[in-house]
Amino acid sequence: MVTKSDLLTARQKIKEYLKKRFEKQGLEKVYVFETEYGHIRALIGNEEFRDVNPVERQELVWDLLRENVESEYLVFLYGVHPMDIDEYDRCTREFREDA
Repeated sequence: MVTKSDLLTARQKIKEYLKKRFEKQGLEKVYVFETEYGHIRALIGNEEFRDVNPVERQELVWDLLRENVESEYLVFLYGVHPMDIDEYDRCTREFREDA
């Protein structure tokens, strides 16, 4: 049975790696959160993804995660959503306005 602490540990490990890898200049954003179904999702905003098609973005992030984060944590990761900064800002505007 999956416990809340398992999800919290997985979320922390995934977030820690993504922030280290993608947040370098202060403009980039990484938001890792738990869904109501006990899964983890990650939104990543970075200019590295500008002009890169969605499939290549996904492959890049998943490959990096598989190489750098233990699989016992990745089993909780339901989805990654890599975007350029403009896409990220549009996608997360609602979250920021609600905060």
